Amino acid sequence: MLESLSFVTTSLDRGQNLLLQCSWLKFNKFCGKYVIVDGSIKNQISKFKIYDFVEYYHLPGIGPVPGFVYGMQKVDTVYSAYIGDDDIPLLDGCQACVAFLNKNNEFDSCRADASYVNHEKLMSFQDGSNFRWALWCLRSLSSDKYGKSTDLSSSESLKRLKSIASNYTVTQFFVSKTIKNKIVFGDELSGVSDVHLYEYVSCFAHAILMKTALIKGVYLLRGYGSYRPNSQDKNERHKFRHDSLIEAQLLKYCKSICSSAEEGFALYRCALSKRYENENNRVLGVCRNLDLISWFMHQIQRFRFVSFCQIIERFRFLRWVRTSAFFVKN
Repeated sequence: MLESLSFVTTSLDRGQNLLLQCSWLKFNKFCGKYVIVDGSIKNQISKFKIYDFVEYYHLPGIGPVPGFVYGMQKVDTVYSAYIGDDDIPLLDGCQACVAFLNKNNEFDSCRADASYVNHEKLMSFQDGSNFRWALWCLRSLSSDKYGKSTDLSSSESLKRLKSIASNYTVTQFFVSKTIKNKIVFGDELSGVSDVHLYEYVSCFAHAILMKTALIKGVYLLRGYGSYRPNSQDKNERHKFRHDSLIEAQLLKYCKSICSSAEEGFALYRCALSKRYENENNRVLGVCRNLDLISWFMHQIQRFRFVSFCQIIERFRFLRWVRTSAFFVKN
């Protein structure tokens, strides 16, 4: 399954997370490639030799941005996508994305819906009770949709940029043509060392360079838990280390990947404005609290998502977790 697709991840001291993903991919007879860039001090290659689809690169101390750039440049399949070391790809959804791209060459990227899984609790089920397991399953099956249904299907690059700038969504997980991903995640991006700024500019760059389709289904479970950067104190998480060198590198990157100066400067301005918006919210203490009507409408949307979006795909993963030998051996 999925011979033409590579997943790419960077990791630091999370070998068990990676082994869980590999075990799940093997169970699904994954025939593509999983490129792992490991920044841990200890070389863990011996743990992954039993998985034919793994390409393991040990680069001690490498950061998440240069690590991902390095991994993407190693991909040699037609399509590729990033996954975090605690994310769970749902391969039927990924297969649907690849099938769509094979039939619709005018599109460069494709995605389905994504949801959530509490990865921290998942990794503690070796000694968990049946009640905790049942509660975790219910929460996983009813978890909300990750990301927004931003329209990135226009044939005009600046219209796609306008769409994602007004309705931001993360594009790194989309199944995309590798030839385009290697441009987005080129060497120039490694110099953008602020992780949040890197995310914004790569997502905006994806929108400029790739026409993206949104299809039905669920193709990814995003992991979360108290260990994630997004679970850190908000002030620390969003703090921007102001550095003119970072902004200079950002501009250099934007110019290098865009076909015109207009596109390059538009990309540069969008990425910086999004980064400063987060910084301003942190400094000013701006919170986005939903009013009662907005909360109620959100719950309706959540119910529709849970009811109609291939809940079977998520159930297959939960059933595998319950019966997998991984949680006995590890």
